[in-house]
Amino acid sequence: MYNFNTHREPRGRADATMTLLIQLAPILLLVLLSLMSSFLVSDPLYSLQRTHKYTEARRTQNLNVLYYVKKDFATEYRGSIRSIDRHVEEEYVGTLRTNCFRERNYKENMLWRARNYNDHRMYEKAQGLKTPSCDTLTAMYS
Repeated sequence: MYNFNTHREPRGRADATMTLLIQLAPILLLVLLSLMSSFLVSDPLYSLQRTHKYTEARRTQNLNVLYYVKKDFATEYRGSIRSIDRHVEEEYVGTLRTNCFRERNYKENMLWRARNYNDHRMYEKAQGLKTPSCDTLTAMYS
């Protein structure tokens, strides 16, 4: 007598293993791609904040924005300093605009709440709130 089940078991295991590999392949591919991409990304050329990597202070020519570069920037960088300055200024002004929007929004919300609840102390406090990012933007463009 010939038993069909004994011959199909090994193939069934092989099919199950192959199916599992096929199902895991996209996940393994994503993990591999993310690992590869992390090796391909280089550090930025500058930072607006001083860190342990970015220690050398520089200023842009147009808006006099302070930024930091690595110690070997002068010897390693071969591009245009004007281009770097332009990127620094764009990032700085963009950050100021975002912060200004948040500061004004917070102040307006406080004023609205104070009026809504008829709270004079809250209204005075809201009136006194400073918007330093907005002040810096105003000073920069005046």
